[in-house]
Amino acid sequence: MKEKLREKLLIKLKSDKKLLLILAVGILGMALIFLSEVKTTSDKSQKSALPSETATYEESVEKKLKTLVESIEGAGRAEVMIVFASSKESVFAKDTDEDDEKDEKSESKKTKSKYIIVENDDGENGLLTKAVYPAVSGVAIVCDGAGDSVIKQRIVETVSALFDINSKNISVVRKAG
Repeated sequence: MKEKLREKLLIKLKSDKKLLLILAVGILGMALIFLSEVKTTSDKSQKSALPSETATYEESVEKKLKTLVESIEGAGRAEVMIVFASSKESVFAKDTDEDDEKDEKSESKKTKSKYIIVENDDGENGLLTKAVYPAVSGVAIVCDGAGDSVIKQRIVETVSALFDINSKNISVVRKAG
């Protein structure tokens, strides 16, 4: 039964070139859709891994600042939000070769640089020399004691000294309620 059906289908496909072309285009379309889904999934997993490290760093700094503000006498409970100037920057090691070239008319140096690649469990990656975490560009603090100008000034001075930012970029306001 299956053999007869298969033979009839093969005969029909061999005789009708349009049907064969439509079938081939359909299979190719399904393959492209499948491949795009696989690529999209891998891209999302790579992109989501990077921001999480930066987000963890930012949350950690906010949590430490909140603890510090709450430890200032009279400040009370606090909520803190920090605005960062950029995201984390990674600096990778480079191997640099310099060649001196001399000819009759001039001297010149050619410099060639390439990143140093290391192999580890995750595959091949560049050799990280340092990670530059983002600078703080602004801070907002909402706390119970911000109604007292002396406490407010202490908080502003502490944050300004801690992050080396101008007091104009620090807002301290009293908590509602």
